[in-house]
Amino acid sequence: MAVEESVGFAVYPLSGCPHDDTVAPVPEGFDPKGPCETCADSEENWICLTCYKIFCGRHRLGHGVEHFQTSNHSLSLSYSDLSIWCHSCDSYVSNSKFYDAKNFVENVKFPQSTYIKSN
Repeated sequence: MAVEESVGFAVYPLSGCPHDDTVAPVPEGFDPKGPCETCADSEENWICLTCYKIFCGRHRLGHGVEHFQTSNHSLSLSYSDLSIWCHSCDSYVSNSKFYDAKNFVENVKFPQSTYIKSN
């Protein structure tokens, strides 16, 4: 029986995109551990960085993509790996404009880490 080797590839996030100004501040009392607002799925959820609603990813039932298509809210944060995806640019994005949201979620997911709010 032959063992197939898996070939990986590097992902290079954009350092910015035209939509990164749409990131809203984290709302008071927001719980990033919540289920998808449409189907209540709790696997592979993404947080909309404009309205902070939570939806399942494209590899589950795709409610995050549907949310983008109906709201035009481009940016989402993965609760799974804390990556940021821009639906409009069809790419991962990483820059300081996401710092507060990303670190807030990281602090909830990993309470032993230190959350430092930027000014």
